[in-house]
Amino acid sequence: MQVAEIPFLSDWLVISLRWLVLLGMVVRVALAGALNVTVLVALLVAAAWNIVLSLLAVLNRRIPAHRWVSTLMDWGVALVIFGATGGMNGPVLWAGLLALLSSAVYFGMKGSLLTAGLFLCVQVLWSWEYLWRISGLPSPFDLPVAAIWRGALAVAGANLLLGGVVGLFSRRLSDAVAKTYRQRAAQQIENERRAQRAEHDRMQDFYRLLERLSATLDLQGVLDTALELAEAALGGQDTPAARMVGVVLMLDDGEARLPRLARSGSLRVSAGRLLAEGDLQQSFPALRGQLNEVVQTGEARLFHGPCGDPELERLVCLQNCESALALPLRRGLSSFGLMLFAHPDPDFFTPDRSEVLEIISHQAVISIQNARLYREVQHEKEHILEIQDEARKKLARDLHDGPTQSVSAIAMRLSIARRMLAQNSGDMDGELARLEDLARRTAQEIRHMLFTLRPLVLETDGLVAALAAMADKMRDTYQQNVQVDADPSVERRLDPGEQTVIFYLAEEAVNNARKHAHAGLVSVRLGLLPGDPDVAVMEVNDDGIGFDLSQVASGYGRRGSLGMVNLRERTELINGLLDIRSTPGRGTSVCVQVPLTETAAQRLHHVPVASPA
Repeated sequence: MQVAEIPFLSDWLVISLRWLVLLGMVVRVALAGALNVTVLVALLVAAAWNIVLSLLAVLNRRIPAHRWVSTLMDWGVALVIFGATGGMNGPVLWAGLLALLSSAVYFGMKGSLLTAGLFLCVQVLWSWEYLWRISGLPSPFDLPVAAIWRGALAVAGANLLLGGVVGLFSRRLSDAVAKTYRQRAAQQIENERRAQRAEHDRMQDFYRLLERLSATLDLQGVLDTALELAEAALGGQDTPAARMVGVVLMLDDGEARLPRLARSGSLRVSAGRLLAEGDLQQSFPALRGQLNEVVQTGEARLFHGPCGDPELERLVCLQNCESALALPLRRGLSSFGLMLFAHPDPDFFTPDRSEVLEIISHQAVISIQNARLYREVQHEKEHILEIQDEARKKLARDLHDGPTQSVSAIAMRLSIARRMLAQNSGDMDGELARLEDLARRTAQEIRHMLFTLRPLVLETDGLVAALAAMADKMRDTYQQNVQVDADPSVERRLDPGEQTVIFYLAEEAVNNARKHAHAGLVSVRLGLLPGDPDVAVMEVNDDGIGFDLSQVASGYGRRGSLGMVNLRERTELINGLLDIRSTPGRGTSVCVQVPLTETAAQRLHHVPVASPA
């Protein structure tokens, strides 16, 4: 069986003409009252045959010798109907038209004239037999030749004229149908090529945006590109996607949060497309409606009537939208916010479109993380420079307040001793003793500074020994009374990096108490948080003059000191919590809580800081 990629146009033309001829036969026979069983069976067979050929044409298939079989079948039906309806005296003298059309379409003018001639022979023979039967002559050869030729010539002229006209008409009709089909096929191919080029250009734009989204390290650029990518992925300009509203809502503090903590901060409009000017200033607490559901569950939500949401109703851009899709910007335990898309068409967000937008939101989360990491690296570089600058300033202050003053005093005492020696003064021994004591204290201050710069005892003996050594050096160098109460079991659960950070936190807090609080006693305690054995606590208390915490914090940038900033940033390095409490006249308490396990870290950041008993 033949199979074609394009339709067999001649088959469709023959099928259509066959239906017309059969319909004409049915009407003519019915009007003439010549319908009998033979004619009915012949018409039903012809109709069934045409249905089979129609099915084959729909499938673009042909049986072997399709044209010959189809033409011969029409020949048989035409002969049966011609004879069963009375032949030359019947109502369908033109029954041969059925075979004539098939042969004309399939075989052209030659086929049409050949069919007309053959059908002429049939009609002549039938006429000869009919004339003999009504003449009463003993033999058909007794009929006058002239009578036979008169009837034959009349029928021959009609058949040949009909065959020529049908052959010519069918060829032109076939050519016209073929030309029309080729034109339409060419137009369809051209339209497909244009569509392919447009789709290719759209996909190129999509991949360029996707590449830009992956490579962008600027957070605002990431958000804007994600919205452009969403439009390009759904069709771009001059498509329904061009009417899609896009909004990115980020946590107002600009930092990632655990999903449960995300509810404690509001969502602000950070980027958008098709937004009204006032929409860019909006923020939402995400305590009600769809925003609350997305933040709580961390799952995408498709909903209708966004302008009726108790929080989203404030966005002017959503007033004409009937459907919306909210996608959380979340990865692991970190939640950054959400992306909101809305459209006037209630059925715009089909499953396929929703899936594409969800994929884009996932890629956007990765890019947001990269942008944040890059920003953190940049901030870390700046912070390192600030720390280096602060370390130099601190070293300069310590040298100026300690060894520099002592060395200046030593020089002055030496000058006094030289004059006393020149004058043979009797108090020379006392002056030399004071000079020796001053030199010894200077050496102690320098050693203490070297200890704070690099406490070797911390590297060799651990945190507990380093805290004790720090207390001894404070007592020996500055006569500052420092008491240390450290649990060795806590030290064993801290890694070296955490021990180093905790040591510097304690040293910073003790040094602040010595310089500013004028404390008589500073106590350092290291232990476990009561009620939670997976959280370590380092607490530094003094009985000094205290201070107003809010007043100091508000004017901290003008004081040129980073002491409290260092405490907070070093605490964050070990994922801890810092709590500073002070009251004027009642001393100061610095409390640092350090999680010892991952579970404790999550638990610690979900509850307020509780000062240990």
